[in-house]
Amino acid sequence: VFEGGRVGNNLGQAAEVLGVTPAPAPDLVAREVVPPPVALSGGTVTVRWAVTNSGEAGASGPWVDYVYLRLNGELAGATLLGSRARSGALAAGERYEASLPVTLPSLGEGEGARILVLTDAQAQVFEARRESNNLSGADIVLRRVDLRADRLVAPSSAVSGDRLEVGFDVTQ
Repeated sequence: VFEGGRVGNNLGQAAEVLGVTPAPAPDLVAREVVPPPVALSGGTVTVRWAVTNSGEAGASGPWVDYVYLRLNGELAGATLLGSRARSGALAAGERYEASLPVTLPSLGEGEGARILVLTDAQAQVFEARRESNNLSGADIVLRRVDLRADRLVAPSSAVSGDRLEVGFDVTQ
């Protein structure tokens, strides 16, 4: 609206300070991540975890939990192994348990790694800036299959075209 220069009375002030209190919000906390302690590199394992709503209000779905593998335990650079969708609500103080079969990447023998679970991975639930506890993890040791033939049993000589019987034991 054109006021022709009469704008000095366009700003006012409330007689009292207005107090604003944040609304209650959910707080999803990932915990109790349980992979097997040792697994075969490149194999399939089942990862279990729990999520608790430690907030003051219920969480309305949907949201997604991601499962990662990381050699140094940090989320940055981790390999996404899979995801589990959650469609239902989770009341304040309640928890749910989830599991997911995942295929591990092929890595070196004896490498220590961590399975990480990130709940609400796509930030679909408003948690009033309390997302720092959405990540939890547990250690896993990766082994490689290393088969070898032991105790070889074979004849000491043979003639070309003869049939041979060879025996051996396979150990890891």
